[in-house]
Amino acid sequence: MICTLRVIRQVNILGAVRYMWALYWIIPIHIFLVISLFDYHRVTNVWVRHWWTSPTMDWIRTLFCEDDTANAECMVPIMGGEDFDTEDEWCLFNFNSTNCTDIRGDAEMDSKTLFYFFYTVNGIWGALLVLLLIMTLDVLQGIITPPIVKASKGANIPLWLTLPMSGCFVIGCIFLFAPSSSLAAANEQVRWTGIAYLIAAGTFTISALLGWFLAAFPVTNIQDKRSKKVAVHLFIFMMLLTIAAIGKYTQFCTL
Repeated sequence: MICTLRVIRQVNILGAVRYMWALYWIIPIHIFLVISLFDYHRVTNVWVRHWWTSPTMDWIRTLFCEDDTANAECMVPIMGGEDFDTEDEWCLFNFNSTNCTDIRGDAEMDSKTLFYFFYTVNGIWGALLVLLLIMTLDVLQGIITPPIVKASKGANIPLWLTLPMSGCFVIGCIFLFAPSSSLAAANEQVRWTGIAYLIAAGTFTISALLGWFLAAFPVTNIQDKRSKKVAVHLFIFMMLLTIAAIGKYTQFCTL
């Protein structure tokens, strides 16, 4: 917002265009991070349950376990661990008591409540910040004016597409041709991962070339207009094909 106010006050069109592109990069990353705050599959429950007795949870146990139980009764292993059949047997053997499970259960519940409260508050705050960034972007585009915004997008989108294109190409080559890719001989999925990245690099390349064509050649007659229309449709199709291919392969890998 400070950058936006300075741009508005000084009427710095070049600065406004640069800040607009910065927002175009920041907003998707911000949305992704906000979505990651929502624990749809309750991974936190699994983490707390199975890592409760690990050293990484020492501070959490100290915070939520009853006094003087963080490294004692509150550390009862699940199902009694390797040497005992039940948690009560473990508790009786070590502390001559049977309340270890209740102590641990209450502490786990309190810790998970805090974690989910933290996720929810930050998710709501992050969503509000996304909305604020979108509003800022809309104000900037109004200041810059639509013709300049359109010209900037036409000139810069092909350049931005070279980033995912280069990334996909490099990662694909690493999976297929790097010395460490010897794993591909033992794992067919590794080889297909490299091929999928190279295919994505190819589709990004075609999309970048189409974007360059749209930006570089002006419309001077009906034929140019038709060519641009076909190029636009191909550009949209290639981007949708890239997203669909990556999404389908990701779904395949998770099965």
